[in-house]
Amino acid sequence: MEVVWANRRREDCVGCGGDDGGGKQGVIVALLEDFRRRYGDRFRYSCTVDEEGSFIDAGTIIRSTEVSTSAGAGSSPSWRFWSRTSPDNSVGSPAAAMSVHSDACTYHSPKKLVTSDDRDPPAGSNTEQCQCEDGEGNRIAGGKNLLMVSGPEGFIAHYAGAKVWGAGKELQGPVKGVISQLKRTYPTLGEDWLVLKM
Repeated sequence: MEVVWANRRREDCVGCGGDDGGGKQGVIVALLEDFRRRYGDRFRYSCTVDEEGSFIDAGTIIRSTEVSTSAGAGSSPSWRFWSRTSPDNSVGSPAAAMSVHSDACTYHSPKKLVTSDDRDPPAGSNTEQCQCEDGEGNRIAGGKNLLMVSGPEGFIAHYAGAKVWGAGKELQGPVKGVISQLKRTYPTLGEDWLVLKM
């Protein structure tokens, strides 16, 4: 798991990345550090600070998801912004080894996610199995990586598209914005990642 935390000012993220905070850490940075120590190479985080000229952009998303159109890419991210990874830097790519076809799957379908609501009960149950398949149509243990976008409405809309209203509920809506543009350039982003607007 990776968290990329966007901040307007340095005081919002004291102790994150290139700033040692004079030995101090903000509450959230302390929590992120605890996760990093606890989960080792399965967790990493980084911060961007607007007033210092570092921002989340398309490159940040590509590096964080490690997607690429070339076969050999994706094994070692090149960080342009502050990053604290676990002491063991042998972090593998979070992207799946093969694309999972999941349009029929209650749990992993991007099409079904568009009309979901955070108040909806879980769609799947113990009696309904994952319907994901590999490229040849064989049943496989399904799953998708999650790209969660959280923040003010304008932030979410810019990166993932706005949530929409339908049937009296706020729904996820289609993926638009920066991530939609990236999905056209990097097909594996659309195939292997579900985008969840928080």
